[in-house]
Amino acid sequence: MTSNETNPGELGKLSTILLGDVGGTNIRLILKQIDLHDTESQGKVLKDGKTLSQQVKSFEEAVALFLDVKFLKIL
Repeated sequence: MTSNETNPGELGKLSTILLGDVGGTNIRLILKQIDLHDTESQGKVLKDGKTLSQQVKSFEEAVALFLDVKFLKIL
């Protein structure tokens, strides 16, 4: 293994996650970068936002607007 490669289970490996709070009034989304192995760290917020639930037709539309993409397919 070279110095640029990392093991999947290695400490310090960062992951980007999308957190959401979806309610009848608001949809709050946060994009965070965290180390899944570091239970002490809160991670780094990359982006956060709030949308009124009535302004979007679906959760997929809310996420697409938040991520600033034209098309989003959630599997």
